[in-house]
Amino acid sequence: MRFGLLQASFIPPKGQRDLRDLTRYRTTLVQARVREANRVQGVLERANIKLASVISDMMGVSGRAMLEALIAGRVDPATMAALAKRRMRTKIPRLEQALTGIVHDHHRQLLAMQLAHIDFLDEQIEALTRAIVTSLKALSTAEPSVEDHPPLPAVRSAPSVAVSPPLTCTRAVERLDTIPGIDPRGAEVMVAEIGIARSRFETAPRLGACARTSHAAR
Repeated sequence: MRFGLLQASFIPPKGQRDLRDLTRYRTTLVQARVREANRVQGVLERANIKLASVISDMMGVSGRAMLEALIAGRVDPATMAALAKRRMRTKIPRLEQALTGIVHDHHRQLLAMQLAHIDFLDEQIEALTRAIVTSLKALSTAEPSVEDHPPLPAVRSAPSVAVSPPLTCTRAVERLDTIPGIDPRGAEVMVAEIGIARSRFETAPRLGACARTSHAAR
């Protein structure tokens, strides 16, 4: 029977671990904001307000204006529908129908608290995003650049080849952001979870396993 050592787990350096704490907490707050927005929708449904059937983004400019009017007691559907902005104004007749409901004081109280909570979460998410950008810049400056492949040996007669800039955390986020389906936030999470040196994982399956484990830890 052969006995072997277990393969060592990848432990990111401290700077990357700190960045990962920030991105994971931001993900938690984003999820909390989605749940709170769903609660707003629940209150509206109980008041027979079908605003979501007309407005895709309830927290957008038009939606927020109508919700604020609803909280303030301006229950006339035509008055609230007239608050629609830009292209949403073409839907005013539908908005009037969607805003026709029975809104009680406890509905307004709940909506006011929920919107205040969403605003607070937005502030915290924005603050975390700024901290993440700062952390990425610090990592890009403090840590030596990591390349996925070693440099080729110099050849005397070789023609001159343009050398790409060193890979840093900030540049990795910019490059990942060019991939369809990945936005800056997603790119920041990827860099925080797996870093920028793919060679440490040796194979694609190991990289995928690490990514799955990191996702489960959030």
